[in-house]
Amino acid sequence: MVELIYRLGQLPSPAYRAGLAGLVFLILYLHRDRPETRTQIQVEFDSLGATLRCDREGLQALINLAFDARYELKWSQNRIQNPVEVRETEDGRLYGWNLLVVNGAPLRERDSSGIWTNLWSEWLLNTIRAIPKSREPFKLRANQEPISIEKLWTALQRPNSKVGLSSSALIGAEAKNAEGVSLDDTNAQQFLLNFWPYVSQPYVPCRFDTDGKREDWGYAVAIPDVQDLEAFVATFPDLLDRRPQNPPQYNGYRPLGALVELPEEAALDSLRLIRERMKLTDIASTLEYDVLGFEVCHAVRSDPKRGADLMAIAYIQPDWERDDRYAKIRNTFRCPWFRRHLLQNLLKNRHWTARWGALLSTASQQWFEDRFFPHDCKLIFNREKNAVELSELAQILKSLCDRYLIARLVSKNQEITWDNKHKLARQEFLAVRSRTEKTAFREYFFGTLCSQVTPVVSAVSDESLTKQENSKNRENEKLRQTIALAEALEKDPETVRGLTMLALASNFKIAEKIDSSSDSKSQASQAS
Repeated sequence: MVELIYRLGQLPSPAYRAGLAGLVFLILYLHRDRPETRTQIQVEFDSLGATLRCDREGLQALINLAFDARYELKWSQNRIQNPVEVRETEDGRLYGWNLLVVNGAPLRERDSSGIWTNLWSEWLLNTIRAIPKSREPFKLRANQEPISIEKLWTALQRPNSKVGLSSSALIGAEAKNAEGVSLDDTNAQQFLLNFWPYVSQPYVPCRFDTDGKREDWGYAVAIPDVQDLEAFVATFPDLLDRRPQNPPQYNGYRPLGALVELPEEAALDSLRLIRERMKLTDIASTLEYDVLGFEVCHAVRSDPKRGADLMAIAYIQPDWERDDRYAKIRNTFRCPWFRRHLLQNLLKNRHWTARWGALLSTASQQWFEDRFFPHDCKLIFNREKNAVELSELAQILKSLCDRYLIARLVSKNQEITWDNKHKLARQEFLAVRSRTEKTAFREYFFGTLCSQVTPVVSAVSDESLTKQENSKNRENEKLRQTIALAEALEKDPETVRGLTMLALASNFKIAEKIDSSSDSKSQASQAS
């Protein structure tokens, strides 16, 4: 019989604390699925830690469950080496090959369609288990063979003995550092690293090509930094249930909810799911979070013959205000690169109006063909939607651009139609976009946009005041707004330029059909 005692506070990193939660999660599932194992492997746990007791049979059952896998027969029209089967069809010859899939039974029972579990298996086998040797346990289980536990059983008899770190158990781990110093772990702690993936959710971040089309960019996994083991294990199944399934109109093979713009969204979306549960249970304090935060690891496997490259690691803590703003941005805006910029500003504690000038000036013009770009520009200036905090400067510039377009069309004796407004707005948008120098933009701003209309509008009259008092108030308000606009142009012309482009783009005509450059996530949102 082996006995291992773990305390959350003594474990060195989020992966180990998540590993302890994963260990408890798997044992509880094992007891439900195979009641006979309750005498072979037992776990006692509270909010601060857990004690594991097991014999050989119990350990064998646990390891078989953790590494359980299967082969799925896939077909390809391209000739492959050593196909498992060849089939002749009317369309030509098909070559069969076996795809290794991790079963993840405790996760799959909370995933009605299996799409989240399939993504989890794909992530696991293409990141920490990308090296062929590290996949051997899964291949044994796929062939319905037991995994040898002799070495593990012997190691757990000496829980405090030192052992080298391995990248097949921990993302980015190395046996030695740059100076050649060995990085050791203990047998008991390394044992936990077999289980942290079971409570960690992978997402698929992206980058954008020159045409503004989405390209999947590896995987980002959110590893929970568990602070209350008992509460986390109790609520984790509910979090799995809260993951959205794909709508019927969406035919993608990955979960729509896992397609994100930034790696950090793996943590932000996990926190969003926790917040949803907390709101339903009337928990109103951040002290009640089951986690201290989430460690996010972004990994990309660019070469199928090598393991994955670790691109970045971030740590995201709960923040009620930021998390609410994230949920609003995620659920409101549809243009992927537009949404990404808002999220970058949010994560870096910048106002949403920051750095639009630089983005819109350097992005390819193909980006602006996304049908959801004008849609989102309209939304961001919509007070009723309240998607973002609408500053006075943004309101002034939106009003100025709208009034200018109408006045300019009138001066040219053109009808005020969506087509005409779109054509003129796009012309002025590109004019602002090309004027990256402060002086050139200011000359354009006052010489063109302010040539047809006044920069600011007068305040609404107050019926309780006299006509003379209202007139004075209007003049004072116009003066105040004019000074505020002049100061913004002097101190932060890039923000003014960016907001001016957004205000002009809000007058673009939205295409009736979804453009081919729209990402799959936006298409599915529109379909639903």
